[in-house]
Amino acid sequence: PGDSIAEFMERIGRGARVLIVLSRSYLNSRYCMQELEHLHARHFGNRGQMRRCIRPLVIDPTLRLDDDDIADYTDYWIG
Repeated sequence: PGDSIAEFMERIGRGARVLIVLSRSYLNSRYCMQELEHLHARHFGNRGQMRRCIRPLVIDPTLRLDDDDIADYTDYWIG
């Protein structure tokens, strides 16, 4: 309590292994997307390095993350 959320997100971005608990609310959260941006920047956009760092845990049974789901979230964040 009382710690900066920005500092917390930066610490997550520096983690060697990061467990990401995926749900629709996570994917719609500006703060969660900022955490992913920190990870992305740390790995200079290298997907292979980022995949070795991230351990996803999908907790929403309706979350498929197929092409349609990904397009919906892309539209959500772009539009």
